[in-house]
Amino acid sequence: MNSIRTIIAASAVAAAGMFGVGAPVTAAPSGTPSAVTAVLAAPARDARVVAGNTLWLCQGETCVARAAAARPSRLCRDLKRKAGTVVSLTVNGTALDSAALARCNA
Repeated sequence: MNSIRTIIAASAVAAAGMFGVGAPVTAAPSGTPSAVTAVLAAPARDARVVAGNTLWLCQGETCVARAAAARPSRLCRDLKRKAGTVVSLTVNGTALDSAALARCNA
């Protein structure tokens, strides 16, 4: 479990650096990109996944992105179509609930 947390933290830092951001966003006005982290059921096939209009950077089962957080369920569905089953999705520290994840993966 600690290795997953380490990967998630490292991926978030790497993504923040790639997008020219010093730290993850904690509260964003509507339309402002937010820190998004997803964990997949199986490792992503590609290190870069474009799902919808969002670029995801993936390492193993963990993918990170900067995206508008207004519709996290849509982010989840788009990623699921391109990369496979989504086990969890967190936007600015708030996780999608189990019902929303079930709809995402349906």
